[in-house]
Order: sequence, then structure tokens, then C-alpha cells
Amino acid sequence: MGDQVLEPRRRIPLSFDVTYRKSYSRRFDKGCLRNISLTGAFIEDPEAELKQDDKINLSFELAGRKRKIAAKIVWVGDEGAGVNFIHSNNQDEQLIDDLMFYVEESKDEKRGILNLIFDKIA
Repeated sequence: MGDQVLEPRRRIPLSFDVTYRKSYSRRFDKGCLRNISLTGAFIEDPEAELKQDDKINLSFELAGRKRKIAAKIVWVGDEGAGVNFIHSNNQDEQLIDDLMFYVEESKDEKRGILNLIFDKIA
């Protein structure tokens, strides 16, 4: 596992606030996950001071619990950075899978509500 680069997987678009810090820093920055897969994500933060190969620790809240996962910066652009998650155990991968499930369920619920509204209007 560790630092290996995995093949890209299906990405899910989202808008999910996170905090992160470089593994050697005490300063926390805020960003927004804009897409995610089991292997990585895009963190939107135009003011990020990240470099390729930096290791960061991401923190976010999911289902009322604070979650953390390590990642490595694989590319940096004007609007943010692409990261590969560093899964040190199966629990880390399950955490990302849970986040993806949460995002997909939220979309399905909103879609269902919209369909209900449109059915009543029609």
C-alpha cells in the first residue's frame, strides 16, 4: 500500500469541506473536495501552498464523527491539488468508501425529492 500509485478509478463529483495540514506542519488549511475515488481526490483551494509529493493529513466530519486520512499530493494546479490517498489499512479504504456512499445517497435523496415535486406539479 503506502506510496504506490494506483490506477485511476471512477470519480464522484461532490462539494465537501475538509481541513488539511502538511504532515510536518501545525497549520491547518481549509479546502473543498470536488471529486473523489477510492484512490484519490481533487482538493479545491486556490490559495494552497502545496507541492507535488507533499504528504498531508485530511480531516472531515462524516455522520457526526471526525475522520482523518493521509494523502500524497500528485499534482498541483491553479485551483487546487490532486491527491492519492495513503491507505495504511482496510479501515482507511472503508472510510473513503463510506464517504462516497454518503455522497451518492445524498444525491439520490435530493433527486427523489425533486421527482416528487415535479410529479405533483405535472
